[in-house]
Amino acid sequence: MQTPWRPSGSAAGTLTVQVQPGARDDCVVGYHGDALKIRLRARAVDGAANAALLSFLARRLDLGPGQVVLRHGTHSRRKVLVLSELCSHQRQLLDLLLSQSAPVEPHDHRHRPKP
Repeated sequence: MQTPWRPSGSAAGTLTVQVQPGARDDCVVGYHGDALKIRLRARAVDGAANAALLSFLARRLDLGPGQVVLRHGTHSRRKVLVLSELCSHQRQLLDLLLSQSAPVEPHDHRHRPKP
């Protein structure tokens, strides 16, 4: 499995995420293929989920507002973010976030168990 983090230099890189807007809580739930799956309370309306994603990751990784930028996926659930100017503390937070995430099992709604 590929990692969602792709470094480009010692202090920057890209992070691929799969966003689930309209969730109950803001949280990282694991991996979705080669992307980090993140649930957000914000709805995907007028860029609210994108803004919530950038804010959520900035808080979790102790990043400034300009250190996390949406590169691709403005209108998609799959997004590529650029994280830049990471200090060693921020890199440790990112490593911890990635190491605590587990693969997310796909849920098949067609085969529900009978009560």
